[in-house]
Amino acid sequence: MGWDGVLIERTKLPSGHHDFVELADGRVAWIQDETITMEIDGEQRPVIGDAIQVTEQGGEAQQDAEPIFSLFDYHTPSATCQHQQSPISWQDKTALDWSHLNSLTYDAQTDRFFAVSHFLDSVYVISASDGALIDEVNPYVDYRMVMGGKPWSHPHSSWMRDGELLMFDNGMHHEPQVSRIARYTYDEERREMTQTWEYNHPNNGFAVALGDAHPTPSGNILIAWSPFGQIAEVNDAKEVVWTLETEAGAGIGRARWVTELP
Repeated sequence: MGWDGVLIERTKLPSGHHDFVELADGRVAWIQDETITMEIDGEQRPVIGDAIQVTEQGGEAQQDAEPIFSLFDYHTPSATCQHQQSPISWQDKTALDWSHLNSLTYDAQTDRFFAVSHFLDSVYVISASDGALIDEVNPYVDYRMVMGGKPWSHPHSSWMRDGELLMFDNGMHHEPQVSRIARYTYDEERREMTQTWEYNHPNNGFAVALGDAHPTPSGNILIAWSPFGQIAEVNDAKEVVWTLETEAGAGIGRARWVTELP
């Protein structure tokens, strides 16, 4: 869409959800749900997982095209978390919500995708050229949290780079349930993570879904407290620069900093 609201181009992404990115060559990558039937706890159950697809802009992507990356190739689904154990209805199907990828970013410098699994608490580092899994950053499994930091719990993020993650931590398993923004560095060789900054919702609010955080050109953090209808800018000293009360409720999805309007 143009700034004047006029449609410039439409690309249809079958079964796409949550997030998409534009690659350096102009193609679009997006998250697509996948469903398989498998045995869980002795019962055959349909399970929703996720894949990453890539297509040219314009037109309609193939529904059954081979994805560049599929979580089913790397993990066997299980319903170990309470949030995975109740079936959900999604796009004319009812199944267990297993992985729930909700965030996808692309780093042109390294030609890598970073994808967040809400319920698996993992950040997947993926080669954008061939879809190979480079790393799985998970503070509960293969990475060790150092310096007294707190790991995220069912996050939602949209700013990730090699060695650094800015997470909207919904905090679904925190006690008490308080949502926050947390910045981490991670060392792929040492398998260590360090929390370098955090900022809790100012009223100790709990965002059960969505949420977004981005660095601004000044080094501050732009935050969308999605279910509360709030957008705010916070500096490194955790001082609120400004707050926008939108009254939009859960209607706020991603937030982007625009330096100058055309």
